[in-house]
Amino acid sequence: MLKLWNLIFLLIAPASFAWFCPGNFNVIQEGDPIEKVKKQCGTPSAEKTTEEEPDVPQEWQYYVAVNQPYQATYTPSTNAPAIATIKMSVTFIQGKAINISVENQSLTSTSLCGPTISTGDGYASITRACGKPIFIQKQQGSENIKGNMITEFTYPTGRPNLLVFFNGRLKDVR
Repeated sequence: MLKLWNLIFLLIAPASFAWFCPGNFNVIQEGDPIEKVKKQCGTPSAEKTTEEEPDVPQEWQYYVAVNQPYQATYTPSTNAPAIATIKMSVTFIQGKAINISVENQSLTSTSLCGPTISTGDGYASITRACGKPIFIQKQQGSENIKGNMITEFTYPTGRPNLLVFFNGRLKDVR
């Protein structure tokens, strides 16, 4: 009896990651290549391919204005008071801030930008708080690292009607 259950499980388990094509009853599975999915489901009404930027270690630099103006310092070209700035750097690894430096002093958090930023915050949190950095320095040699290729097929009929591929393999159906 146990052998029968094992056999049933082996037959059913692979089908648990299978989907029907939009608009027909052909079966596709996670990991199928693009060519196989096109053969099973037909040509999509829309196809979009984008490349994700590779997530490499990087350092973002900001020059944050200080609230108090410098005394008796003027910009020569405009004769306007100069604004003092403080250099702040945020270092990221795998999309998370691992170090925040203000004038070469490491901090775990700061509210120099307004809202508080902390180590562990992601790109989006730091950008929301501080805006775009003045300068981004990425890991040396990162220009040779490729990001994931994401391809989306849209079909006009049936549900689901969006198939998502990562690097040429079916990953998700929505």
